[in-house]
Amino acid sequence: MNKMLQDFRQVVGGYHGIAYRELSNIDDMEHILRDFAAQGIRLLILSGGDGTLQLGVTALMNHDIFDEPPVISILPGGRTNMVAEALGMFGSPSECLREVVDGAVSGELKTVDLPFIRLQVRPDATPVYGAFFGAATIVRGMEFTREVIYPLGLPNFLSHAIAIVYLVANAAWPFKGPKAPMRAEPLYVNFGDSTPEAKSYMIVLVTTLNRLILGLSAASAVGEGALRYTSIEYTFSAAARAAWTFLFGRPSTKLVRGLVRRRMYGVEIRTSSPVTLDGEFFVPDPAHPVKLEATPPFTFVRLEDE
Repeated sequence: MNKMLQDFRQVVGGYHGIAYRELSNIDDMEHILRDFAAQGIRLLILSGGDGTLQLGVTALMNHDIFDEPPVISILPGGRTNMVAEALGMFGSPSECLREVVDGAVSGELKTVDLPFIRLQVRPDATPVYGAFFGAATIVRGMEFTREVIYPLGLPNFLSHAIAIVYLVANAAWPFKGPKAPMRAEPLYVNFGDSTPEAKSYMIVLVTTLNRLILGLSAASAVGEGALRYTSIEYTFSAAARAAWTFLFGRPSTKLVRGLVRRRMYGVEIRTSSPVTLDGEFFVPDPAHPVKLEATPPFTFVRLEDE
């Protein structure tokens, strides 16, 4: 038995009154949540990565399962745990579970309101909800990390650090072929306040989080709206200026050529290349833009102050 799962079950067994279910198939999520709603569950604890949280929130939003939305806690049980870490969930899932349950029992549980992204890939597609959207070469980089780096079995932090170093070097390498993971990805971005134009981007990301992978901050975007947008154009100079800004810059309204950071309520992106939401990949229809909007906030458990 997986040790992490064994430790988790042991912690669950130490408390009375916990309705515990294990997800063996993604199609079971809706049924499990309906069972919890019938039991009057008010605190929903999910153990998994960002993809597990996306699955749960999407089921909650698309199927109207609870009369009143529960408080949600996401434990860091996956490969990518940006939402959990942004909410102060560090350590093993079993350790975090113990803190969450103890806080709920004592009445000292801290919560924070966090909106999500509503992603409409095509006009006829069912909306999907998550906290981190990516387009352009960041998607190729994620595919490379999943296929090449993760099978090495390294710790998450080290896997992500190695992947970033390699992918940055690959993007800067001038002689790469058409199948290189960090090749240019042209797309249109429409903020609704200007005429969109096609550009080649290294990174396009939209999130509702303040903190991203490896602790990078998204909090310095200016403007209004729950969505934080960041893009870096596909040039070496733009990438270098962006890297310097992220590593050493301070939040400000100063413009950095090739780097855009702003807040907004919604954005449309037109591309023929795959996009990602919380690690799940989607193939858009080039004839229709991908639409992103901010949802009303959900209430999440937070273990550490921001």
